[in-house]
Amino acid sequence: RWIEKIWYLKDANDHLLRDISQMLNAMVFGPKELLDVPATLYIVRKGVAAKKGLPMVQGAFAGSDFVCESEDDMDGIAACALTHVELLTLTRDDFYAVLPDFPESARRVAFAAKYYRVRKLIMDFAREQRLLRAHPQWPQPLGAAQRIIILSDVGRGLAHLHGLGVVHRDIKP
Repeated sequence: RWIEKIWYLKDANDHLLRDISQMLNAMVFGPKELLDVPATLYIVRKGVAAKKGLPMVQGAFAGSDFVCESEDDMDGIAACALTHVELLTLTRDDFYAVLPDFPESARRVAFAAKYYRVRKLIMDFAREQRLLRAHPQWPQPLGAAQRIIILSDVGRGLAHLHGLGVVHRDIKP
């Protein structure tokens, strides 16, 4: 089941999964068309798409960060259909409409939203550091004390994620 691939829904209540399945909508895209569905979780039912250079085939999903409070924290890069693509979609608004009935899942989703927010902040910070190295005339980078505080917070966040069984395999300096 595709839903088990989404870490914060892996052990969700069966009734929540039922409610989610009843809210799924179908969408169809032609070759070379962008799968531009912001704030939406989507699953490929048929066809082939690509996102960030990686293929997406039947069962692949994207948009798991649709739980974020702000679209600025979500991955805004749209996939592109390589063939005719059929998707099942779940909007953020529909998902949050049923979530309050399932408090345990709501806590995991709230944690996921924070996780994606922190990930976005880290990626933005890393991007800024690369730019600063490429353009030394820009303002100076953070001092050692500020970096230690940020890295300590990141370490505590990763430890908490590991405690929940989530392993992030792409940590970069």
